[in-house]
Parts: sequence; C-alpha cells; structure tokens
Amino acid sequence: MVQTESKLNSEHVGKAYAALASGDRERISQYWAEDMVWLVPGHNPLSGWYYGLDNFLGFMGQVGTLSANSFHMDAIVVMTHDDYSADVTHNLGFRAGYEGRGTVPYTKLDIDVVHVLRWRDGKVIAGKGAIMGDGTTEYDQFWSPLVGSGGRTSSNGQVNASSNGATSSSAATGTSPVGDSMQQASSGAMAVVDKMYQCFAKGDMDTLAREVFAPDIEWALPGHHPLSGVKKGAGEVIAFFGALQHTGVRVDNLTFGTIGDDTVVERHTGHGMVNGREYIFPTCSAYSIRDNKIAHVQVYTADQHRVDDYFWEAYQLKPLPDRLTS
Repeated sequence: MVQTESKLNSEHVGKAYAALASGDRERISQYWAEDMVWLVPGHNPLSGWYYGLDNFLGFMGQVGTLSANSFHMDAIVVMTHDDYSADVTHNLGFRAGYEGRGTVPYTKLDIDVVHVLRWRDGKVIAGKGAIMGDGTTEYDQFWSPLVGSGGRTSSNGQVNASSNGATSSSAATGTSPVGDSMQQASSGAMAVVDKMYQCFAKGDMDTLAREVFAPDIEWALPGHHPLSGVKKGAGEVIAFFGALQHTGVRVDNLTFGTIGDDTVVERHTGHGMVNGREYIFPTCSAYSIRDNKIAHVQVYTADQHRVDDYFWEAYQLKPLPDRLTS
C-alpha cells in the first residue's frame, strides 16, 4: 500500500524514482499522480511544462530514445518536509550512438540536478528540475539537435555536416589545441583561415608569421583577463598563440562561413581544464582577409565571465609585493 503524504520520507521518494525507472505504468501510477505537472528546465527541445502523467512519461520516453537508454540518475541526497521533497542527483548519459565514448557537452551529459517535488496522498503532483551554473548550458547543448559545428544530429545522434564548411563532432584529444581533423576549406578566404588552424595544430609558427598573418595583423580578444585586449603585429599574435598553448586550451566543432570575398566567420568550441575544473567556451571569430593573409580578427564569446575566470585561474597573479616588482 502506498504511503500517505504524512509519512513522506526519503525511502518513499526513492521508491517513486525506482518505479519510474522500471517503465511499468501500473507501478508508476502508484507514486505519480495522473494529473501531475512537470517542468523541464533549459532552452532545448525537451524543455517546458508537461501536463498529465502520460505526457510526462512521453518526455521520459524521449530521454530514453535520444540517449539509447544510457541516461540515469544517481541520488546524492534526499530531503523531505510536509508535502515537499527535494533531491540532488548526479545525471549521466550519452547521446545515442556515443554510449560510453561521448564527450561533454554535445554527446555526453554529466551534471548535478536538483528536483523539487510536491506530493499529495503519497503521489507526486508537481515537479521541476533546477540546474546551476554551466550545467544549464551543457544540458541545453546535450539535448539540442544542433551541434557546435552547425550540423544537426539525427535521431541516432550522428552528426550531419553543415552546408557551409568543415564539420566535426568529436572532442579534441592530445596536446594540440586543434585536435579534430578538418576538411580542407575550398578556396579563397576560408582556405587562409583553414591554413592558420593547420599551422597552429602543428605548432608551425614560422609559416604563420610568413604566409598566414599580415605584418600589421590585429587580433582583438574581449574580456578582463591577462590575455584579453588587442594584439598588434604578427609577433604579438604568435606570442598570444603560445600563451594559449601554455594553458592547454583545445578547440573542436569547427565550422566556417564567408561574408563577401574577404570576411570569414568561424565558430568553434574551446575546452580547458584548470585545477580539476573543466571549462567550455562557445566562440565565434570574424576574420578580415587582405592579400590572402589575415589582417584583422575579432573574437566573440558566449560566456565572457567563464572565459575570464578560466584565464585568471591559468595565469594567477603573484602575491604582493612580488607582483609590483619590475
């Protein structure tokens, strides 16, 4: 017999989740009310309100299909009070086709989630999920049909190439900042940017200086951190590239597009790790090409505060008074 709300405790909450995981509709209905409502957080195709148990189970079915049933939650702590419960769970899953080998954020989900449930007569009548910090972005990217390269995932999670440039969905590996192999950009301005990335991946700074960068190149990086600002001249830009390599930043999910004959717009996902924390930087850069060389670059980032935090962690200031010593 199902417990009433007056006896709501962590054990009862655990049984409700176990029933949900079983997929047994009759068992589920013992703990989840037919007129329940559920709010999925975020801004992705699964986000929003689900009204009624059948619609909620339909949402759970979508989660199972898109993740090839790899998605699961492990309870960290459960709290109850009167007719409310709150639980913190660790959520782990992979997009279908990437089980056990996906990478955050597009093909692997690895976040903590808080669920707040309201109960009536031992059954859930309302629930909502809450995700903090960068977990919200990762959640949206994981469930979105769009990958960072601009391609779209099919129902089995495989990546379809975008129509305007090179596409890759796997995470970068190794020590190179650009770990994904890129399809050769066709010609013209895109080929110049493509060559820059190839040189960067090989550490070929001499070719960058001679053949890719204009002598008076300017590279503008926004933010308030040690590497932000405008780098002027090939020497400063190459020194900046060396600083990026020093921090271990790597790039994947590259895609290109052109505006006219002399402007390239490039989008990628940057990854970094400092002090055991993983950082993800969705980034867009606009390249101005002159005489088949890069003359100006303006970088834009989707989460400037996160980028600032990363580079301050990577390049920490010396303590006073050493910081003021010339």
